[in-house]
Amino acid sequence: MLHKIFRASNKVWNAMYYDELLDTDDFQISYLKEADRLYFNAAHALASASSEILDTIEFYFKQRSMQPGVYLDPANPTALEETLLQRGYSLAEEEEENWYVLECNKASLEDFETKIKEFQIKNQSLECIVFVPTLPSILLDQFLELNGYVNSISTPALQKLKDNLLNSKDPKIQFICIIARENERAISTGLIGLYNNMAFLAEGATHPKFRQRGIYSWLSRIATLYAIKQNCNLIAVNCYKTAFSNHTFRRLGFSLICTRVFYTKSN
Repeated sequence: MLHKIFRASNKVWNAMYYDELLDTDDFQISYLKEADRLYFNAAHALASASSEILDTIEFYFKQRSMQPGVYLDPANPTALEETLLQRGYSLAEEEEENWYVLECNKASLEDFETKIKEFQIKNQSLECIVFVPTLPSILLDQFLELNGYVNSISTPALQKLKDNLLNSKDPKIQFICIIARENERAISTGLIGLYNNMAFLAEGATHPKFRQRGIYSWLSRIATLYAIKQNCNLIAVNCYKTAFSNHTFRRLGFSLICTRVFYTKSN
């Protein structure tokens, strides 16, 4: 089940950013030419620790003048970590990430509706807008501007995201943008990728001046409620191990399913 989630998540990220996503029965490779973080260029969901598979992965990145990276998760073969160490890989602690899921049901729908209404009553100056990014708009520009500022996304990467949201690379994937505003100013954003009866929450951002007010939790509940109403069976999100969003999703009832660690080879 873990590898099914990771593979589906990468399809969503491919539709957002990646230049290439290589799928095989034994592994998946994500590739982004102009990437400022290691995790964009990595092998995922390895089903074997064989030298042949690792040779193939390393050759893929060597052709692109990049150092190979491999995500490890609990569903990998137990020998994979030791094999990577023997081949000169080392742990990149800054890339460790937690994965959470919420299984959708009627009870969670009712609870989220109640919490959303309670927050709106206490914060009537806030509005939350959910929209499908099919055409250029002020809302989409606000979404991208805040997302780029908070998450330190480069201008070329933001333009790529905008182009991909407006012209989907994969007809099986639908994107939903969510934006929280106060006095028509964007203060928090989120993005939902819907694929194969699963929903992936991504690109969360809250302006630093508006944090510690529960706004991101409110927006995340709205995003989750939307996914539930789209008949998604499962909602997934991943966070850096040290990110404050870990607390947010635990409070929202998401369950930690694993921590993925990242190994990279520098030579």
